[in-house]
Amino acid sequence: PIPLPNPLDGSASAPQVAAGLNGNVFAAWEHSDAIGAHRVIAARYIAADGWPAGWRTPVILEPGVAQRNPAIAGTPDGVAIVAWENGAIGEIWSGWLAPDGGWSTATRVSGDGEEARNPKLAVDAWGRATAVWKKTPTITARAARFDPDAGWNAETLFRTTTNQVGTISLAAAPSGRMIMLWSEAVTLYDRICVTSFFPNTDTGGRWDDAGIVDTANPGAGETAQSPSMAVDPAGNVFVVWSQTVSGTTTNWASLCR
Repeated sequence: PIPLPNPLDGSASAPQVAAGLNGNVFAAWEHSDAIGAHRVIAARYIAADGWPAGWRTPVILEPGVAQRNPAIAGTPDGVAIVAWENGAIGEIWSGWLAPDGGWSTATRVSGDGEEARNPKLAVDAWGRATAVWKKTPTITARAARFDPDAGWNAETLFRTTTNQVGTISLAAAPSGRMIMLWSEAVTLYDRICVTSFFPNTDTGGRWDDAGIVDTANPGAGETAQSPSMAVDPAGNVFVVWSQTVSGTTTNWASLCR
């Protein structure tokens, strides 16, 4: 093991990692210093140069001092995409590293108003990325799409609820479909929800209505939490979660096609 160097004095936390098909690896993390400034830093590993010499010098993605919660994904052709929270009021920003090694100028992805937090990223086989995040004080889930040739499009609202949206997961199926899984806190219980984005070259695509994955019975005091998922090469979505019934918690699984 080796420590990844920080270009600034201070502490590093929240590391994220993604790999490209060419064996190159990308990492991003949050940096904090003694005066409370937070920045997002990223580095890449060139597989052809071997371990550990392949790690390149980390870079600061944006000079602001209130950047947190990075997410990172790699495209098949070697582009790394990073999204993070930027600003005290919460905005989602992004930067990407092209195969030639140059980082883009940071770009705001979320729209005006409301506080945007906790971005998640996934990339399909064509290099198109999707970012999802939560916005408050109204509880909404929003998304934007990144095309390697055109950059980010405008954000899309696809979920409005009076409930608290919890942990979000995002994954890409081989067809290009994006699957989003999350927990949603309702009064006295939690549910596990899922939705999909279906891309379309003419219209850009659409998000499905949200569905419920778990079998918990809220009327009996049952609740479901801590979802996780994986997508196989055929596009099947396997979901696992914890479900509490009569004070006993067991792990459950579901296959979503």
